[in-house]
Amino acid sequence: MKEFIVSAKRRIDPKELVTDIHSNLSDVELMKKYKLSSRGLQRDFTKLVDSGAVMADDISGRSFLHDDSVTLQNVRGSLRALPILSIGIHDKNNPQIMGRIIDLSEVGVGVSGLEAQVGELKSLVVVPDEFLEAEPFSFEAKCRWSRMGDEDKICNAGFEITDISEGAYIQLLELLQLMTLSFSDKDS
Repeated sequence: MKEFIVSAKRRIDPKELVTDIHSNLSDVELMKKYKLSSRGLQRDFTKLVDSGAVMADDISGRSFLHDDSVTLQNVRGSLRALPILSIGIHDKNNPQIMGRIIDLSEVGVGVSGLEAQVGELKSLVVVPDEFLEAEPFSFEAKCRWSRMGDEDKICNAGFEITDISEGAYIQLLELLQLMTLSFSDKDS
């Protein structure tokens, strides 16, 4: 079994993590011990399931630090949509500057028109087009990449969703369903 590389200086021994899971350490205790966020812990759970070190049933009943955070199942099968209609988004602290969503998934959002620095935390508010029959919702996000456009100097940025309420997460899933066409293997 390979070690999980969390950062250049920190490695997690998967055997020790499995032992701790089977010893019923809580998610909070695991996050403290291994210095992980709830998302980081979920990623390590996914790696353990994918490697066969634990069964999905071993961790499916666990409650994460934030019960409303993205679940293991959702991380593994994340929907992703490139919106056709314009979907507005703004920083909760600066609503007069409206950006637009260029890429949306269950775990992140690509945005055009909002400036952000890599590592910056923002409270973002999604304002769907009136034709989508969806209500505005908000979530906390961390900027993972940012770049200025050459010609028009419009900033594009990618954000990882770090905290989202259960209600807002349901709204996000509904918005993704409205924006996503499903194709079965038979149609290919």
